[in-house]
Amino acid sequence: MRLFAFRPRYIINGQITTTKVAAVANVKRKNSPASNLGDLDALPLELLHAIFAMLDFKTLSHIQRTCLRGIAVVESLPQYRDMIEHAPKALAALGQTQLLRHHSAAALHAALLTSECQCCGDYGPFLHLPTARRCCFFCLENSTQLWVIPVSQAKSCFNITNSQLKHLPVMLSIPGAYQVRGSVSRNRKLRLICVGTARELVTQEHGDFMSELRAKRTDGRISVKDFYQYRAFRSSPLSSSELKLRPLSSRENSAIDEYCGMASVPFPHVTASLAVDQGYWCLGCQLTLQEWYRRTLSHEDVSHLIPSPCTRRVDDQLRDLTRRARSSAELLEHLPQCIRGRSLETMEPSLSCWRKM
Repeated sequence: MRLFAFRPRYIINGQITTTKVAAVANVKRKNSPASNLGDLDALPLELLHAIFAMLDFKTLSHIQRTCLRGIAVVESLPQYRDMIEHAPKALAALGQTQLLRHHSAAALHAALLTSECQCCGDYGPFLHLPTARRCCFFCLENSTQLWVIPVSQAKSCFNITNSQLKHLPVMLSIPGAYQVRGSVSRNRKLRLICVGTARELVTQEHGDFMSELRAKRTDGRISVKDFYQYRAFRSSPLSSSELKLRPLSSRENSAIDEYCGMASVPFPHVTASLAVDQGYWCLGCQLTLQEWYRRTLSHEDVSHLIPSPCTRRVDDQLRDLTRRARSSAELLEHLPQCIRGRSLETMEPSLSCWRKM
């Protein structure tokens, strides 16, 4: 696998890259006749597991601090054990962003056992923290329902009241460098809301929204930039299959995600055989794109990689392929179709520069 794949730093490091890991509760283990869960001790372990799986990790941490029996039951919970073992940094990121209490252990564990992006069905190497959904880089960049915006902007865009705001998961950003059309440093903490979650909450009609937007723009209450942003946020989200058929220029001009990467974290996948898959990017696709730029490949050479019909430029389509992650099994299946995938073994000495990207 090392010969054919790599994990691009410009994508991985553009997300949340916390060095902290979730810690198991540190409680002194003293034998005590009072070390029990009270009335819950009358329930069988299987039923306790079913109940505890519906709790969030913050609540489970509190239960661990009550008694030795609480520690034993929580640590034997499969959802808790797998997340602590395989995704401690994701749990730490949820804690730092103050989203840990919004997702049950069962929901996070379901994402751990699922490999598909919940928006498009491709392999998803990231966890979207506000929704606990697995997602891919393409959808993080282009699907507005996964974007996050400041609370003040969400209030203005969706007419959210303070009482409605209490029902939304508000995250606190982690200072760092993120992938926002390149590396952008944000050193102060921001209160952010997921666009898709806010849109779902505001179900009532607000009259003629476009007329309202135009009136705000005419009065100077919002800028031209905010006008186009709000229009994109409030419109019905396009499916990922529709987005992938749109020209890259039209996707970029419709709206700008100024907080891309601030609400997602690299997230492993635990397979049915209990193997851990982190996701891989095809090195052959990177070489194919470079050769296309150098004009050493013709349209005929890459025609099998381009869906038909497609109105997008060939280099846009090839660029999306370089950003697509795959599981180890999917990568091995893809290599025979990759133009340069089959020749990577003979090129190994010259590929070290790509692995440092």
